[in-house]
Amino acid sequence: MLSDCWWLMVALTNISNAELESDYALINRLRNALDTGSLLTVLRHEWSYLANSKTKLCSCEVERVHPRRNQGFVIEYLMGFEGPAGSSMQRVFGQVPRHNPRDVFDETIVSLQSRKRRQLSKKYATNHVALIPALGLILRFPGFDEKIDGLRLLRDPNWIVTNLSGGTKPFPDHFARSELLAHRLGKRSVVRLLSDTQEGEAPNAVIVKLYKRHSQRSANVAALMRTLSDSNFGGQNNIRLPEIIHEFPMLPATVMENLSGTPLSELCDRDVASGMALAGRALGTLHDSQIETNEWFGPDDEVALLCERVGLAAEVMPECAPLLYKALGNSQRLIENCRSFEATLIHRDFHEKQILVDGKRAALIDLDTSCMGDPAQDIGNFLAHLKFRELQTSSDVSSQTDAFLDGYRDVRRLPAQARVQAHTKSTLLRMACIYAFSSKWHHLLPRLIDHD
Repeated sequence: MLSDCWWLMVALTNISNAELESDYALINRLRNALDTGSLLTVLRHEWSYLANSKTKLCSCEVERVHPRRNQGFVIEYLMGFEGPAGSSMQRVFGQVPRHNPRDVFDETIVSLQSRKRRQLSKKYATNHVALIPALGLILRFPGFDEKIDGLRLLRDPNWIVTNLSGGTKPFPDHFARSELLAHRLGKRSVVRLLSDTQEGEAPNAVIVKLYKRHSQRSANVAALMRTLSDSNFGGQNNIRLPEIIHEFPMLPATVMENLSGTPLSELCDRDVASGMALAGRALGTLHDSQIETNEWFGPDDEVALLCERVGLAAEVMPECAPLLYKALGNSQRLIENCRSFEATLIHRDFHEKQILVDGKRAALIDLDTSCMGDPAQDIGNFLAHLKFRELQTSSDVSSQTDAFLDGYRDVRRLPAQARVQAHTKSTLLRMACIYAFSSKWHHLLPRLIDHD
């Protein structure tokens, strides 16, 4: 099946036997790292963190796998621990590097301990980042990333204070603590900084979005957000964006206000319908903004992304390959018929967690992947996530779907139904490939693909 996994291959005339053997070895190491039963046994014997912290590893689930092209793979685990402070569930990153794991591990430790990053002390290094030689696997807890310099904020939240000047919104002159809200290893992370408060008072806080070193993404996203805000984005539809307080091009990082509100995915039942309508209006407002960027995502990009995801899932789980490749062919044919559309600014990662609802208002967040493209892509992506939640919870989401589409229609006309359906199916296939690796949701793969 290796020849079907196009993203692992270069032209056969240019690939050596040594490189082929390396790819086979990499996939085998990935399979071993995904076998949670064997993984638990190995980690209980070899992971020094457990002995150092007097902690017991009780459970381990795979949540997602991220391909890193020529660097290997990153696995997101959810692990259950029991230690002196009680029981906890924590996410842990597992790296399956393409190159020698020992060399990659040594380079990682040196980089994290550098004076510039100051993320890892020599005394406790192996408590946070560890090599498991038997598996060729590097484990680390979120918050330690040699490619994101600004994560030193987690250890020193006031490191950034002296540079917070010239912003448009008040902010504290001292932060008491920091919280890691999200971390995509090697890509970006989100940190909340909170100030001291009196009893009963809500803390002042800011959100700091950190990007990998030398990335232009921070500046590009901030510029887009400022352009949208200057155009009075969403003012008539009760939709808003986070306000930018400050930018740090050298990190790079963007400091934003800490918005109030509840993620759409966490609303109570009585508020879901109105929240879905707000989500539809938010997306329609973005598509109707008349703002343009230099980045583009079209049908060819969608197919390439599908090929990558299907290729990986089929290579690691060959028993699923026939089903996956058949679905890929169907999606390719549908997407091929989506080449005629009026491009707008799209979100390109629009789902329930990208909307914060605060009463009758909503905020649209996380514009990192925004670009020009087919508005049907965003709608299909959102509808596919609703379908996934329906399968997860065995609930009926038809009323939520209707509320979302009605909200969108309040702002602008829906794209052609055939394009929305094509992008919904494409997203469902992509999600099937992502959750094929999930310990909890692997069983949903056929139902995601067979959805009509």
